[in-house]
Amino acid sequence: MKKIVFLILVARTCVAGTFNFMGYGAANQAMGNSTVALPLDANSQVYNPALMSFQPTQLLSMGAEGATTSFNGINQVVTNTPNLGAESVTSSNVDTSTPDTLLFDIAYQSPLYKGEHPIHVGVAIVSPFQRIIQSETPNDFQPEYSMYSTDTQKFSPSFALSKLLTDDLSVGIGANIYVVQGTSSHQTLVSNQNSTSVYATDVRTGVAPAFGLAWAATEHLKLAFSYRGKEDYRSEVDEDATISLVGPNDLLFSNSSSLAYDPDMLMLGSSFSDQQGNTFAGEIKYEAWGGYNGAAVKMNFSGAYSSSFSQTLPSTPFHDIYTFHLGYQHQFNHDVIRAGYSYVPTPVPDPNSNQGSNILDSTKNEASIGWGHRWEHFFLDGILNLDLVGFLDYLVPINVVKTNSQGIGYPGYSIGGVIFGYGLTLTREY
Repeated sequence: MKKIVFLILVARTCVAGTFNFMGYGAANQAMGNSTVALPLDANSQVYNPALMSFQPTQLLSMGAEGATTSFNGINQVVTNTPNLGAESVTSSNVDTSTPDTLLFDIAYQSPLYKGEHPIHVGVAIVSPFQRIIQSETPNDFQPEYSMYSTDTQKFSPSFALSKLLTDDLSVGIGANIYVVQGTSSHQTLVSNQNSTSVYATDVRTGVAPAFGLAWAATEHLKLAFSYRGKEDYRSEVDEDATISLVGPNDLLFSNSSSLAYDPDMLMLGSSFSDQQGNTFAGEIKYEAWGGYNGAAVKMNFSGAYSSSFSQTLPSTPFHDIYTFHLGYQHQFNHDVIRAGYSYVPTPVPDPNSNQGSNILDSTKNEASIGWGHRWEHFFLDGILNLDLVGFLDYLVPINVVKTNSQGIGYPGYSIGGVIFGYGLTLTREY
């Protein structure tokens, strides 16, 4: 009897969205994403929808941001065992590389009418849409077969409204709408047209709410609070295969898993600007990762082709974290320089104390530096701002020691590495 073998050494947990991974807009990134109380461009609505009321003009921000990674390699560790479907304990190298990220973002906000306290409306979109699932393994059943499938794409626009309740207090509400296209495919073994497989996913979509307050306590000091609701892209996968080697046999498998996840987030921050062109910003963010159990896929198998069995995956519950963000900028005549720092502890379980965990992540120290320039009369009396940023994430090294000779990851490995990022944003004021 041939068994279907699936490799389960859980890769780096790249499940968070753009807001958590890099942030929106070069100016915000250069400030260490500490800008929940500091309006800088049209992307400010994503950090706190209430900030739009302190930006009285129409704003259009367009930009690009990217990142490349360099992580420690993992060589000759246990990667599969019989309880995951293998015929014996298997050791191999693990590829920890990830593809480079390149995203484009656009954000627009405007007052709806002229008046003392108008309502502001905003929208922000990141593109191209993020691919979540694509069938890439060419030999699920046999070396030769044909597959026709569509890629699953993620589309998450953000909408926001804000209004000044008084001259110095603003409230904002919003929604992050996440929409995912499901995937389906039909597979046929070329050497035997009687062997087929029908594969389908159904991905849950929904709306994550947002809420914010911003208070101009004095001419120079702003205080703010913001909330972003949880986004959980969950997939239901079902496959019904007919394998015809000697005679037709059925193989059924199914699973349910989170494809991407951003937790509930509460942000509290302040900004202070003096008359010498200096601005200081700080923020503390609470991320409710508790209860999330990783994105590993647990398959359930049944059918005449194979005896019924399920993969046994360890429990890897995440925990809540607090992240800290600091930013500084100095305004010259038409130029501004910025610097930022963030401390981001990992929410994943410690693989040394939780021996079943192999989620490759560690605490990150993030440093950023940026520059901006302002053209007061660029075109048709409009104002144009150009912002650039570069940032570096340093992952604190962790040496993992596995005690079970048949446990995934044995005898151990090292977690660590760096992420290099960059960004450019153009903002037009009307």
